[in-house]
Amino acid sequence: DGEACAGTAKQVVRRRIRGERALAETARRVYDGGVFLERPRSCYFSTGGHLRFGADSDWVPESIRTTLRTGLETILSTDGSTAGVNVQDFYHAHLVILGLPNPPGVTNYEGSKRLLPTYLRDMRTDVLAAEAKAYGYDSEFRTLTQQNLEAYRAAVTGTLPLESGLLKAVSDRHDAFIIFHTREDGSGAIQSGSPKRNFIAPVGGATAPYSPPDIADANSFKDNYAQTVEITFLIDQSGVIHVRPQEDQLQTITGPRRW
Repeated sequence: DGEACAGTAKQVVRRRIRGERALAETARRVYDGGVFLERPRSCYFSTGGHLRFGADSDWVPESIRTTLRTGLETILSTDGSTAGVNVQDFYHAHLVILGLPNPPGVTNYEGSKRLLPTYLRDMRTDVLAAEAKAYGYDSEFRTLTQQNLEAYRAAVTGTLPLESGLLKAVSDRHDAFIIFHTREDGSGAIQSGSPKRNFIAPVGGATAPYSPPDIADANSFKDNYAQTVEITFLIDQSGVIHVRPQEDQLQTITGPRRW
């Protein structure tokens, strides 16, 4: 399967968009480090349509891994939803709960109009504080290089047990969902809140197109859900999914960012 999908970034993109004037721009968006390339959908499904996780994603609770995998397979097989998994198009999802309406004057995480229960807010606060201390903006990893990459990987790995605990606490709830966003680069002339680029799945359930309240704003999902964390991912050419807590931590997979 990996061999069937092999090829340079330029070759892969040419196969995908042959004859389109956007060739050069699309090629620029693809991570060209030789492993994480934008792939035609057939590459992901030539062995029956099943992706799998690498051992580096074992920190993610099983129910969330299952929902992520089935969501990725569903979205990648939906025409027009995405050009593929990469750091410009489709690389992240939001783990949310229904929560409760915010009391007057209370602002929730990232402007959500829904309120997390106290125990989840406290857990998230602990996670964010640990991450900031280990590899935040003011840490030695403010500028990531090949020289400090291994130390950065160790710092990220050290915080994953806390992150895993938060994900497990959320996944144990009956009102937990994963919301996927594609076309983050704005390609395809699709409105931000269109169900062509927004999908939702209850944790443990099937993925379906989703229409947030404002079709011009994908983040208007926060009117109806309280966000706990963002989950990011890449897929390698063998169909293995690699999950990290946030976009910057994808550099533990790709090396110092090239996007």
